[in-house]
Amino acid sequence: MLNTHICALVALICVISTAAVIHVSGYEGRDVNVSCSYGEGYESYEKYLCRNDCGNSDVLVKTTEAKKNKYSIYDDKKRRVFTTTLSDLSSVDAGKYWCGVTRTGKDTYTEVRLEVEPGQAVQITARVRLRVFIVPAVLLLILIFALVMYKYKCYKVQGMFDIQIHALNSLHSQANTHIYIYIYIYIYIYIYIYIYIYIYI
Repeated sequence: MLNTHICALVALICVISTAAVIHVSGYEGRDVNVSCSYGEGYESYEKYLCRNDCGNSDVLVKTTEAKKNKYSIYDDKKRRVFTTTLSDLSSVDAGKYWCGVTRTGKDTYTEVRLEVEPGQAVQITARVRLRVFIVPAVLLLILIFALVMYKYKCYKVQGMFDIQIHALNSLHSQANTHIYIYIYIYIYIYIYIYIYIYIYI
């Protein structure tokens, strides 16, 4: 079909590189896209991604089936680019691949080198999530503190006209107590959210 046994024996003759080597990198547990272009006039031809000598058993996925196991392929005929998606990457996925276009006679190939790195993307995502949670928590703490201070000042102004000095001092003490309570509560919430995200996300 794609390569005969003769092609498997003389792979260097059958493999025709149509472009420079494509270098792709991805992270373990994530997906990666491998995009390969092809020449004008091959829009209706079958495309595929393969490994090793690209024999029939080495073909991972082809446009006539669109999806196979962890591989899926899409051919954008307008841009003359077909893209293969490799899902749930692992270290064994690293290595050399070939983007192939089926032709009469010799198929055309473009070499692809895939590097798979440890799950740094997950760590980056966790950091982003951490910031997303921490920033609103800090803003909420500042807002609560501002509201408490505003309420306290309102009580203080009202007390200058309506209550005696003793009552004003008592209110002042009570307001300070409330302020400290609010601050302690929201600091505790902030620390709890930080620890939870750091450990579980």
